[in-house]
Amino acid sequence: MDFNEKFSTYKSLCNVRLPNPISEEYLQNEKNFFQEFNKYRNIQTIDKIESISKIYPTVKNKYKDILALWQGDITTLKIDAIVNAANSDGLGCFQPNHVCIDNIIHTYAGVSLRLECNEKMKEIKYLETGKAFITGGHNLPSKYVIHTVGPIIQYSVSESKKIDLANCYLNSLKLANEKKLKTIAFPCISTGIFRFPQDLASEIAIKSVIKFLDNNENYFERIIFNVYSDTDLAIYDNKTKQIKDNEIPVKDELSMKIDIIKKLLKECDGILIGAGAGLSVAAGLDNKGLHFEENFKDFIDSYGITDLYSGGFYPYQTPEEKWGYFSRNCVTYIDSKPTKLYKDILKLVKNKNYFVLTTNVDDHFEKGGFDTDKIFATQGDFIHLQCSVPCHNKLYESIDLLKEMVARTKDRKIPTELIPICPKCGEPMTTHLRMDHSFVMDDYWYQQNERYINFINNNKDKKILVLEFGVGFNTPSIIRFPFERYTMNNENWYLIRFNKEYSGLIVRDYDDTTLNDWKILKSIKYKNDFQNRFIPISEDINEIIKRLLE
Repeated sequence: MDFNEKFSTYKSLCNVRLPNPISEEYLQNEKNFFQEFNKYRNIQTIDKIESISKIYPTVKNKYKDILALWQGDITTLKIDAIVNAANSDGLGCFQPNHVCIDNIIHTYAGVSLRLECNEKMKEIKYLETGKAFITGGHNLPSKYVIHTVGPIIQYSVSESKKIDLANCYLNSLKLANEKKLKTIAFPCISTGIFRFPQDLASEIAIKSVIKFLDNNENYFERIIFNVYSDTDLAIYDNKTKQIKDNEIPVKDELSMKIDIIKKLLKECDGILIGAGAGLSVAAGLDNKGLHFEENFKDFIDSYGITDLYSGGFYPYQTPEEKWGYFSRNCVTYIDSKPTKLYKDILKLVKNKNYFVLTTNVDDHFEKGGFDTDKIFATQGDFIHLQCSVPCHNKLYESIDLLKEMVARTKDRKIPTELIPICPKCGEPMTTHLRMDHSFVMDDYWYQQNERYINFINNNKDKKILVLEFGVGFNTPSIIRFPFERYTMNNENWYLIRFNKEYSGLIVRDYDDTTLNDWKILKSIKYKNDFQNRFIPISEDINEIIKRLLE
Protein backbone atom coordinates (compact mmCIF):
# COMPACT_ATOMS: atom_id res chain seq x y z
CA MET A 1 0.00 0.00 0.00
CA ASP A 2 1.56 3.31 -1.08
CA PHE A 3 1.36 6.59 0.86
CA ASN A 4 -1.76 7.90 -0.93
CA GLU A 5 -3.66 4.69 -0.19
CA LYS A 6 -2.58 4.79 3.45
CA PHE A 7 -3.55 8.45 3.81
CA SER A 8 -6.93 7.79 2.19
CA THR A 9 -7.51 5.07 4.79
CA TYR A 10 -6.46 7.47 7.55
CA LYS A 11 -8.88 10.13 6.24
CA SER A 12 -11.77 7.66 6.22
CA LEU A 13 -11.05 6.53 9.77
CA CYS A 14 -10.56 10.10 10.96
CA ASN A 15 -13.85 11.17 9.32
CA VAL A 16 -16.00 8.47 10.90
CA ARG A 17 -14.36 8.33 14.33
CA LEU A 18 -16.63 9.39 17.18
CA PRO A 19 -15.26 11.96 19.65
CA ASN A 20 -14.26 9.32 22.17
CA PRO A 21 -11.12 9.59 24.33
CA ILE A 22 -7.87 8.53 22.68
CA SER A 23 -4.38 7.98 24.04
CA GLU A 24 -1.84 10.79 24.34
CA GLU A 25 0.59 8.52 22.52
CA TYR A 26 -1.65 8.46 19.45
CA LEU A 27 -2.21 12.22 19.53
CA GLN A 28 1.52 12.84 19.74
CA ASN A 29 2.18 10.45 16.85
CA GLU A 30 -0.48 12.20 14.77
CA LYS A 31 1.05 15.59 15.60
CA ASN A 32 4.52 14.36 14.60
CA PHE A 33 3.14 13.02 11.33
CA PHE A 34 1.48 16.29 10.33
CA GLN A 35 4.51 18.34 11.31
CA GLU A 36 6.50 16.31 8.82
CA PHE A 37 3.70 16.04 6.24
CA ASN A 38 3.09 19.80 6.19
CA LYS A 39 6.64 20.33 4.98
CA TYR A 40 5.50 18.89 1.64
CA ARG A 41 2.06 20.51 1.43
CA ASN A 42 2.92 23.88 -0.09
CA ILE A 43 1.99 25.81 3.05
CA GLN A 44 1.03 29.42 2.30
CA THR A 45 2.16 32.22 4.60
CA ILE A 46 0.42 35.58 4.75
CA ASP A 47 3.17 37.36 2.80
CA LYS A 48 2.20 35.23 -0.21
CA ILE A 49 -1.45 36.41 -0.10
CA GLU A 50 -1.67 39.77 -1.84
CA SER A 51 -4.36 42.29 -0.97
CA ILE A 52 -6.80 43.46 -3.62
CA SER A 53 -4.93 46.78 -3.80
CA LYS A 54 -2.09 44.86 -5.48
CA ILE A 55 -4.30 42.72 -7.74
CA TYR A 56 -6.87 45.38 -8.62
CA PRO A 57 -5.09 48.76 -8.36
CA THR A 58 -8.15 50.60 -9.69
CA VAL A 59 -10.38 49.53 -6.79
CA LYS A 60 -11.37 52.51 -4.64
CA ASN A 61 -12.08 51.22 -1.15
CA LYS A 62 -10.58 52.12 2.22
CA TYR A 63 -10.11 48.41 3.02
CA LYS A 64 -8.31 47.51 -0.21
CA ASP A 65 -5.10 46.77 1.73
CA ILE A 66 -6.94 44.41 4.12
CA LEU A 67 -9.19 42.43 1.77
CA ALA A 68 -7.71 39.63 -0.34
CA LEU A 69 -8.89 37.04 -2.87
CA TRP A 70 -7.00 33.76 -3.03
CA GLN A 71 -7.60 30.45 -4.79
CA GLY A 72 -6.32 27.29 -3.15
CA ASP A 73 -6.63 24.79 -0.32
CA ILE A 74 -7.68 26.61 2.86
CA THR A 75 -5.99 23.98 5.04
CA THR A 76 -2.58 25.08 3.71
CA LEU A 77 -2.92 28.63 5.05
CA LYS A 78 -0.52 29.50 7.86
CA ILE A 79 -2.55 32.37 9.30
CA ASP A 80 -4.35 33.20 12.53
CA ALA A 81 -7.72 31.60 11.68
CA ILE A 82 -9.57 29.80 8.96
CA VAL A 83 -13.36 29.50 8.91
CA ASN A 84 -15.07 26.13 8.63
CA ALA A 85 -18.50 25.77 7.01
CA ALA A 86 -19.80 23.39 9.67
CA ASN A 87 -23.13 21.74 10.48
CA SER A 88 -25.38 22.22 13.49
CA ASP A 89 -23.85 19.28 15.38
CA GLY A 90 -20.52 21.09 15.27
CA LEU A 91 -18.51 17.86 15.16
CA GLY A 92 -17.58 17.67 11.49
CA CYS A 93 -18.89 15.55 8.64
CA PHE A 94 -18.88 11.84 9.41
CA GLN A 95 -18.99 10.65 5.80
CA PRO A 96 -15.68 8.96 4.92
CA ASN A 97 -13.66 10.91 2.33
CA HIS A 98 -16.53 13.32 1.65
CA VAL A 99 -15.16 16.39 -0.14
CA CYS A 100 -16.97 19.05 1.92
CA ILE A 101 -14.80 21.70 3.59
CA ASP A 102 -15.93 20.47 7.02
CA ASN A 103 -14.47 17.04 6.34
CA ILE A 104 -11.27 18.37 4.81
CA ILE A 105 -10.54 20.68 7.74
CA HIS A 106 -11.17 17.91 10.29
CA THR A 107 -8.93 15.57 8.28
CA TYR A 108 -5.90 17.85 8.29
CA ALA A 109 -6.48 19.03 11.84
CA GLY A 110 -6.61 15.43 13.10
CA VAL A 111 -8.90 13.68 15.55
CA SER A 112 -8.05 16.12 18.35
CA LEU A 113 -10.13 18.83 16.64
CA ARG A 114 -13.29 16.75 16.94
CA LEU A 115 -12.48 16.11 20.59
CA GLU A 116 -12.30 19.86 21.27
CA CYS A 117 -15.45 20.50 19.22
CA ASN A 118 -17.24 17.88 21.29
CA GLU A 119 -16.32 19.66 24.51
CA LYS A 120 -17.56 22.97 23.08
CA MET A 121 -20.81 21.43 21.84
CA LYS A 122 -21.59 19.96 25.25
CA GLU A 123 -22.23 23.53 26.29
CA ILE A 124 -23.65 24.88 23.01
CA LYS A 125 -25.91 21.83 22.42
CA TYR A 126 -27.02 22.93 18.96
CA LEU A 127 -25.14 25.34 16.70
CA GLU A 128 -27.76 27.60 15.17
CA THR A 129 -27.51 28.87 11.62
CA GLY A 130 -25.38 32.01 11.48
CA LYS A 131 -23.79 31.40 14.88
CA ALA A 132 -20.14 30.43 15.40
CA PHE A 133 -17.61 29.06 17.89
CA ILE A 134 -13.81 28.93 17.89
CA THR A 135 -11.32 26.13 18.53
CA GLY A 136 -7.61 25.63 18.18
CA GLY A 137 -6.13 24.71 14.81
CA HIS A 138 -4.51 21.53 16.17
CA ASN A 139 -2.43 20.05 13.31
CA LEU A 140 -3.40 22.69 10.78
CA PRO A 141 -0.95 25.49 9.92
CA SER A 142 -3.57 28.00 11.13
CA LYS A 143 -3.70 28.82 14.84
CA TYR A 144 -7.49 28.67 15.11
CA VAL A 145 -10.57 27.32 13.36
CA ILE A 146 -13.86 29.22 13.56
CA HIS A 147 -16.86 26.97 12.94
CA THR A 148 -20.09 28.48 11.57
CA VAL A 149 -23.29 27.05 10.08
CA GLY A 150 -24.53 28.48 6.80
CA PRO A 151 -28.17 28.46 5.66
CA ILE A 152 -29.60 25.63 3.56
CA ILE A 153 -31.62 26.66 0.52
CA GLN A 154 -34.52 24.43 -0.45
CA TYR A 155 -36.45 26.59 -2.90
CA SER A 156 -35.91 30.35 -3.04
CA VAL A 157 -33.59 32.55 -0.99
CA SER A 158 -35.66 34.27 1.70
CA GLU A 159 -34.60 37.44 3.48
CA SER A 160 -33.91 35.42 6.64
CA LYS A 161 -31.52 33.15 4.72
CA LYS A 162 -29.58 36.18 3.50
CA ILE A 163 -29.37 37.42 7.07
CA ASP A 164 -28.22 34.02 8.29
CA LEU A 165 -25.40 33.97 5.73
CA ALA A 166 -24.36 37.51 6.63
CA ASN A 167 -24.29 36.48 10.30
CA CYS A 168 -21.86 33.66 9.49
CA TYR A 169 -19.32 36.29 8.44
CA LEU A 170 -20.20 38.84 11.11
CA ASN A 171 -20.11 36.38 14.02
CA SER A 172 -16.89 34.75 12.79
CA LEU A 173 -15.21 38.15 12.54
CA LYS A 174 -16.51 39.03 16.00
CA LEU A 175 -14.91 35.92 17.52
CA ALA A 176 -11.63 36.56 15.72
CA ASN A 177 -11.63 40.19 16.78
CA GLU A 178 -12.24 39.26 20.42
CA LYS A 179 -9.00 37.27 20.30
CA LYS A 180 -7.24 40.18 18.52
CA LEU A 181 -6.48 38.02 15.49
CA LYS A 182 -4.98 39.79 12.51
CA THR A 183 -5.50 37.33 9.65
CA ILE A 184 -8.53 35.20 8.74
CA ALA A 185 -9.74 33.27 5.68
CA PHE A 186 -13.34 32.52 4.67
CA PRO A 187 -14.39 29.71 2.33
CA CYS A 188 -17.49 30.10 0.12
CA ILE A 189 -20.02 29.37 2.87
CA SER A 190 -23.25 27.54 1.88
CA THR A 191 -22.57 27.51 -1.88
CA GLY A 192 -21.92 23.76 -2.07
CA ILE A 193 -24.46 21.15 -1.01
CA PHE A 194 -26.35 23.87 0.91
CA ARG A 195 -27.23 25.35 -2.53
CA PHE A 196 -26.93 29.08 -1.81
CA PRO A 197 -26.57 30.86 -5.19
CA GLN A 198 -22.88 31.62 -5.65
CA ASP A 199 -23.24 35.10 -7.10
CA LEU A 200 -25.53 36.31 -4.29
CA ALA A 201 -23.42 34.56 -1.65
CA SER A 202 -20.25 36.36 -2.77
CA GLU A 203 -22.03 39.71 -2.67
CA ILE A 204 -23.30 39.04 0.87
CA ALA A 205 -19.84 37.87 1.96
CA ILE A 206 -18.07 41.00 0.75
CA LYS A 207 -20.72 43.41 2.04
CA SER A 208 -20.80 41.70 5.45
CA VAL A 209 -17.04 41.92 5.89
CA ILE A 210 -17.04 45.60 4.93
CA LYS A 211 -19.98 46.22 7.28
CA PHE A 212 -18.06 44.66 10.17
CA LEU A 213 -14.97 46.75 9.43
CA ASP A 214 -17.11 49.88 9.22
CA ASN A 215 -18.78 49.29 12.56
CA ASN A 216 -16.04 47.80 14.75
CA GLU A 217 -12.60 48.75 15.95
CA ASN A 218 -10.49 45.81 14.89
CA TYR A 219 -7.01 44.32 14.53
CA PHE A 220 -7.34 42.83 11.05
CA GLU A 221 -4.47 43.13 8.61
CA ARG A 222 -5.74 40.63 6.06
CA ILE A 223 -9.21 39.13 5.48
CA ILE A 224 -9.08 36.51 2.76
CA PHE A 225 -11.92 35.34 0.54
CA ASN A 226 -10.74 31.82 -0.22
CA VAL A 227 -12.12 30.14 -3.35
CA TYR A 228 -11.37 26.68 -4.65
CA SER A 229 -13.11 26.31 -8.01
CA ASP A 230 -12.50 28.39 -11.12
CA THR A 231 -16.21 29.26 -11.13
CA ASP A 232 -16.02 30.78 -7.65
CA LEU A 233 -12.83 32.57 -8.60
CA ALA A 234 -14.52 34.20 -11.59
CA ILE A 235 -17.51 35.28 -9.48
CA TYR A 236 -15.39 36.78 -6.70
CA ASP A 237 -13.04 38.33 -9.23
CA ASN A 238 -15.97 40.17 -10.79
CA LYS A 239 -17.42 41.26 -7.41
CA THR A 240 -14.06 42.33 -6.03
CA LYS A 241 -13.40 44.63 -8.97
CA GLN A 242 -16.65 46.44 -8.15
CA ILE A 243 -15.85 47.18 -4.50
CA LYS A 244 -15.89 50.89 -3.86
CA ASP A 245 -16.60 53.36 -1.12
CA ASN A 246 -20.05 54.91 -1.11
CA GLU A 247 -19.70 58.67 -0.86
CA ILE A 248 -23.23 58.80 0.57
CA PRO A 249 -23.92 55.65 2.60
CA VAL A 250 -27.20 53.99 1.64
CA LYS A 251 -29.24 52.76 4.59
CA ASP A 252 -29.70 49.02 4.66
CA GLU A 253 -33.21 47.62 4.63
CA LEU A 254 -33.23 46.75 8.32
CA SER A 255 -32.25 50.28 9.32
CA MET A 256 -35.06 51.62 7.17
CA LYS A 257 -37.52 49.31 8.91
CA ILE A 258 -36.29 50.35 12.35
CA ASP A 259 -36.66 54.03 11.48
CA ILE A 260 -40.27 53.43 10.42
CA ILE A 261 -41.07 51.48 13.59
CA LYS A 262 -39.52 54.16 15.81
CA LYS A 263 -41.68 56.79 14.11
CA LEU A 264 -44.79 54.65 14.55
CA LEU A 265 -43.99 54.08 18.23
CA LYS A 266 -43.95 57.84 18.76
CA GLU A 267 -47.03 58.65 16.68
CA CYS A 268 -49.40 55.74 17.38
CA ASP A 269 -52.45 56.00 19.63
CA GLY A 270 -52.07 52.49 20.96
CA ILE A 271 -50.16 49.22 20.64
CA LEU A 272 -51.54 45.71 20.26
CA ILE A 273 -49.05 42.95 21.08
CA GLY A 274 -49.42 39.37 19.93
CA ALA A 275 -46.95 36.79 21.24
CA GLY A 276 -46.27 33.14 20.49
CA ALA A 277 -43.66 30.59 21.50
CA GLY A 278 -40.97 32.25 19.40
CA LEU A 279 -40.85 35.22 21.78
CA SER A 280 -40.13 33.09 24.83
CA VAL A 281 -37.52 31.10 22.91
CA ALA A 282 -35.84 34.39 21.93
CA ALA A 283 -35.97 35.39 25.60
CA GLY A 284 -34.01 32.25 26.54
CA LEU A 285 -36.96 30.20 27.84
CA ASP A 286 -36.00 27.16 25.79
CA ASN A 287 -34.44 23.78 26.51
CA LYS A 288 -31.01 25.34 26.96
CA GLY A 289 -32.09 28.35 29.01
CA LEU A 290 -34.25 26.20 31.30
CA HIS A 291 -31.50 23.56 31.64
CA PHE A 292 -33.68 20.76 30.28
CA GLU A 293 -30.90 18.16 29.96
CA GLU A 294 -29.72 18.72 33.52
CA ASN A 295 -33.13 19.03 35.21
CA PHE A 296 -34.86 16.21 33.33
CA LYS A 297 -32.00 13.75 32.85
CA ASP A 298 -33.93 10.91 34.50
CA PHE A 299 -36.90 11.38 32.17
CA ILE A 300 -34.62 11.68 29.14
CA ASP A 301 -32.78 8.48 30.03
CA SER A 302 -35.94 6.50 30.84
CA TYR A 303 -38.38 7.72 28.19
CA GLY A 304 -36.25 9.24 25.44
CA ILE A 305 -37.94 12.63 25.86
CA THR A 306 -36.17 15.20 23.68
CA ASP A 307 -37.57 18.51 24.89
CA LEU A 308 -39.87 20.15 27.44
CA TYR A 309 -42.80 20.35 25.04
CA SER A 310 -42.84 16.75 23.80
CA GLY A 311 -42.54 15.45 27.36
CA GLY A 312 -46.08 16.65 27.98
CA PHE A 313 -47.42 14.25 25.34
CA TYR A 314 -45.59 11.12 26.47
CA PRO A 315 -47.97 8.19 27.28
CA TYR A 316 -47.00 7.70 30.92
CA GLN A 317 -48.19 4.40 32.36
CA THR A 318 -49.32 5.72 35.76
CA PRO A 319 -50.66 9.02 37.10
CA GLU A 320 -47.74 9.06 39.54
CA GLU A 321 -45.32 9.14 36.56
CA LYS A 322 -47.40 11.68 34.69
CA TRP A 323 -47.42 14.09 37.62
CA GLY A 324 -43.75 13.42 38.24
CA TYR A 325 -43.09 15.01 34.86
CA PHE A 326 -45.84 17.65 34.80
CA SER A 327 -45.08 18.98 38.27
CA ARG A 328 -41.41 19.40 37.46
CA ASN A 329 -42.25 20.98 34.11
CA CYS A 330 -44.65 23.46 35.71
CA VAL A 331 -42.27 24.36 38.54
CA THR A 332 -39.43 24.88 36.07
CA TYR A 333 -41.43 27.66 34.42
CA ILE A 334 -42.88 28.96 37.71
CA ASP A 335 -39.37 29.40 39.12
CA SER A 336 -37.92 30.93 35.94
CA LYS A 337 -36.70 34.51 36.44
CA PRO A 338 -38.02 37.56 34.56
CA THR A 339 -36.17 38.01 31.28
CA LYS A 340 -34.52 41.08 29.81
CA LEU A 341 -36.40 40.76 26.51
CA TYR A 342 -39.86 40.93 28.07
CA LYS A 343 -38.80 43.85 30.27
CA ASP A 344 -37.33 45.65 27.25
CA ILE A 345 -40.56 45.24 25.29
CA LEU A 346 -42.41 46.80 28.23
CA LYS A 347 -40.06 49.79 28.03
CA LEU A 348 -41.21 50.29 24.43
CA VAL A 349 -44.93 50.32 25.21
CA LYS A 350 -45.40 51.30 28.87
CA ASN A 351 -46.30 54.91 28.10
CA LYS A 352 -48.87 53.91 25.50
CA ASN A 353 -52.34 52.44 25.59
CA TYR A 354 -51.48 48.78 25.02
CA PHE A 355 -52.97 45.29 25.19
CA VAL A 356 -51.32 41.84 25.00
CA LEU A 357 -52.78 38.72 23.41
CA THR A 358 -50.59 35.66 23.93
CA THR A 359 -50.69 31.91 23.45
CA ASN A 360 -47.73 31.54 25.80
CA VAL A 361 -48.46 29.92 29.15
CA ASP A 362 -45.28 30.87 31.01
CA ASP A 363 -46.58 34.11 32.63
CA HIS A 364 -43.54 36.07 31.50
CA PHE A 365 -45.51 39.13 30.51
CA GLU A 366 -46.63 39.33 34.14
CA LYS A 367 -43.08 38.63 35.37
CA GLY A 368 -41.79 41.32 33.03
CA GLY A 369 -43.99 43.92 34.68
CA PHE A 370 -46.90 44.20 32.25
CA ASP A 371 -50.28 45.21 33.69
CA THR A 372 -52.22 41.96 34.27
CA ASP A 373 -55.47 43.70 33.29
CA LYS A 374 -53.97 44.18 29.84
CA ILE A 375 -52.95 40.57 29.22
CA PHE A 376 -55.13 37.86 27.71
CA ALA A 377 -53.40 34.46 27.86
CA THR A 378 -55.74 32.31 25.81
CA GLN A 379 -54.14 28.91 26.39
CA GLY A 380 -53.84 28.71 30.17
CA ASP A 381 -50.88 28.74 32.56
CA PHE A 382 -48.62 26.55 34.69
CA ILE A 383 -49.99 27.83 38.00
CA HIS A 384 -53.53 26.45 38.07
CA LEU A 385 -55.16 23.02 37.99
CA GLN A 386 -58.68 22.17 36.84
CA CYS A 387 -61.06 19.24 36.78
CA SER A 388 -60.21 16.98 33.83
CA VAL A 389 -63.89 16.35 32.98
CA PRO A 390 -64.53 19.28 33.71
CA CYS A 391 -67.50 19.11 36.04
CA HIS A 392 -67.35 22.79 36.95
CA ASN A 393 -65.86 26.03 35.70
CA LYS A 394 -63.25 26.81 38.35
CA LEU A 395 -59.46 26.94 38.55
CA TYR A 396 -57.28 26.10 41.56
CA GLU A 397 -54.01 27.88 42.25
CA SER A 398 -51.60 25.02 42.99
CA ILE A 399 -48.02 26.31 43.24
CA ASP A 400 -47.43 24.85 46.70
CA LEU A 401 -48.85 21.46 45.68
CA LEU A 402 -46.76 21.31 42.51
CA LYS A 403 -43.60 22.17 44.43
CA GLU A 404 -44.38 19.51 47.03
CA MET A 405 -44.77 16.98 44.20
CA VAL A 406 -41.33 17.90 42.89
CA ALA A 407 -39.74 17.71 46.34
CA ARG A 408 -41.21 14.28 47.02
CA THR A 409 -40.68 12.72 43.58
CA LYS A 410 -38.79 9.44 43.70
CA ASP A 411 -37.84 7.37 40.65
CA ARG A 412 -39.80 9.85 38.48
CA LYS A 413 -43.04 9.24 40.46
CA ILE A 414 -44.89 11.36 43.00
CA PRO A 415 -46.50 9.76 46.07
CA THR A 416 -49.99 8.47 45.29
CA GLU A 417 -51.55 10.64 47.97
CA LEU A 418 -50.44 13.78 46.11
CA ILE A 419 -52.35 12.96 42.91
CA PRO A 420 -54.85 15.86 42.65
CA ILE A 421 -58.53 14.88 42.70
CA CYS A 422 -61.44 17.14 41.80
CA PRO A 423 -63.18 18.26 45.03
CA LYS A 424 -66.55 18.25 43.26
CA CYS A 425 -66.76 14.98 41.30
CA GLY A 426 -63.75 12.98 42.50
CA GLU A 427 -62.28 12.63 39.00
CA PRO A 428 -58.57 13.39 38.36
CA MET A 429 -57.51 16.99 37.99
CA THR A 430 -55.19 18.18 35.24
CA THR A 431 -53.04 21.16 34.33
CA HIS A 432 -54.75 24.29 33.03
CA LEU A 433 -53.22 24.01 29.57
CA ARG A 434 -55.37 23.90 26.45
CA MET A 435 -55.12 20.38 25.09
CA ASP A 436 -58.68 19.72 23.94
CA HIS A 437 -62.34 20.64 24.54
CA SER A 438 -62.01 20.05 28.30
CA PHE A 439 -59.99 23.26 28.80
CA VAL A 440 -61.69 25.44 31.42
CA MET A 441 -62.49 29.03 30.46
CA ASP A 442 -63.44 30.59 33.79
CA ASP A 443 -64.87 34.02 34.55
CA TYR A 444 -61.43 35.64 34.43
CA TRP A 445 -60.76 34.12 30.99
CA TYR A 446 -63.99 35.62 29.63
CA GLN A 447 -63.25 38.94 31.34
CA GLN A 448 -59.86 39.20 29.60
CA ASN A 449 -61.37 38.07 26.32
CA GLU A 450 -63.89 40.90 26.57
CA ARG A 451 -61.13 43.41 27.33
CA TYR A 452 -59.27 42.24 24.23
CA ILE A 453 -62.37 42.61 22.04
CA ASN A 454 -63.05 46.04 23.52
CA PHE A 455 -59.50 47.14 22.70
CA ILE A 456 -60.03 46.10 19.08
CA ASN A 457 -63.42 47.78 18.78
CA ASN A 458 -62.46 50.99 20.59
CA ASN A 459 -59.41 51.56 18.41
CA LYS A 460 -60.72 50.79 14.93
CA ASP A 461 -60.43 54.39 13.79
CA LYS A 462 -57.21 55.19 15.65
CA LYS A 463 -53.56 54.78 14.66
CA ILE A 464 -52.60 51.41 16.12
CA LEU A 465 -49.22 49.72 15.95
CA VAL A 466 -49.54 45.93 15.97
CA LEU A 467 -46.42 44.09 17.18
CA GLU A 468 -46.50 40.35 16.58
CA PHE A 469 -43.66 38.34 18.17
CA GLY A 470 -42.77 34.73 17.37
CA VAL A 471 -46.17 33.56 16.14
CA GLY A 472 -45.98 30.65 13.72
CA PHE A 473 -48.51 28.20 12.37
CA ASN A 474 -49.35 25.99 15.37
CA THR A 475 -52.41 28.13 16.22
CA PRO A 476 -52.47 30.84 13.52
CA SER A 477 -56.22 31.42 13.94
CA ILE A 478 -55.68 33.00 17.39
CA ILE A 479 -53.15 35.72 16.58
CA ARG A 480 -51.51 35.54 13.15
CA PHE A 481 -54.52 35.49 10.83
CA PRO A 482 -56.73 37.84 12.91
CA PHE A 483 -53.91 40.40 13.17
CA GLU A 484 -53.52 40.37 9.40
CA ARG A 485 -57.28 40.81 9.00
CA TYR A 486 -57.57 43.64 11.55
CA THR A 487 -54.69 45.54 9.97
CA MET A 488 -55.97 45.02 6.46
CA ASN A 489 -59.44 46.32 7.37
CA ASN A 490 -58.30 49.31 9.44
CA GLU A 491 -56.46 51.85 7.30
CA ASN A 492 -54.60 53.40 10.24
CA TRP A 493 -53.24 50.13 11.63
CA TYR A 494 -49.66 48.92 11.01
CA LEU A 495 -48.49 45.32 11.50
CA ILE A 496 -44.87 44.51 12.37
CA ARG A 497 -44.25 40.75 12.32
CA PHE A 498 -41.16 39.41 14.12
CA ASN A 499 -40.49 35.83 13.03
CA LYS A 500 -37.20 34.21 12.00
CA GLU A 501 -38.66 31.84 9.40
CA TYR A 502 -42.20 33.09 8.73
CA SER A 503 -42.06 36.87 8.96
CA GLY A 504 -44.00 37.39 5.74
CA LEU A 505 -47.39 36.55 4.28
CA ILE A 506 -48.92 33.51 2.62
CA VAL A 507 -48.96 34.27 -1.10
CA ARG A 508 -50.77 32.14 -3.66
CA ASP A 509 -48.50 30.09 -5.98
CA TYR A 510 -45.43 30.82 -3.85
CA ASP A 511 -43.40 27.70 -3.02
CA ASP A 512 -42.34 28.52 0.56
CA THR A 513 -44.81 28.76 3.45
CA THR A 514 -44.56 32.54 3.47
CA LEU A 515 -43.13 35.22 1.21
CA ASN A 516 -40.76 37.17 3.45
CA ASP A 517 -39.20 39.59 0.96
CA TRP A 518 -40.35 43.10 1.93
CA LYS A 519 -39.72 44.61 -1.49
CA ILE A 520 -41.76 41.96 -3.28
CA LEU A 521 -44.56 42.14 -0.71
CA LYS A 522 -44.82 45.90 -1.24
CA SER A 523 -45.31 45.30 -4.95
CA ILE A 524 -48.43 43.16 -4.33
CA LYS A 525 -51.72 45.05 -4.14
CA TYR A 526 -53.77 44.33 -1.00
CA LYS A 527 -56.98 45.75 0.41
CA ASN A 528 -56.58 49.30 1.81
CA ASP A 529 -52.90 49.27 0.74
CA PHE A 530 -52.10 46.79 3.50
CA GLN A 531 -48.80 46.05 1.73
CA ASN A 532 -47.57 49.52 2.75
CA ARG A 533 -48.56 48.98 6.38
CA PHE A 534 -46.88 45.63 6.89
CA ILE A 535 -43.22 45.08 7.81
CA PRO A 536 -41.65 41.61 8.12
CA ILE A 537 -38.71 41.28 10.55
CA SER A 538 -36.70 38.05 10.46
CA GLU A 539 -33.69 39.27 12.46
CA ASP A 540 -33.09 38.44 16.13
CA ILE A 541 -35.83 40.01 18.28
CA ASN A 542 -33.38 40.91 21.04
CA GLU A 543 -31.21 42.95 18.69
CA ILE A 544 -34.18 44.74 17.11
CA ILE A 545 -35.70 45.71 20.48
CA LYS A 546 -32.29 46.94 21.59
CA ARG A 547 -32.04 49.18 18.52
CA LEU A 548 -35.59 50.44 18.97
CA LEU A 549 -34.73 51.53 22.50
CA GLU A 550 -31.66 53.47 21.40
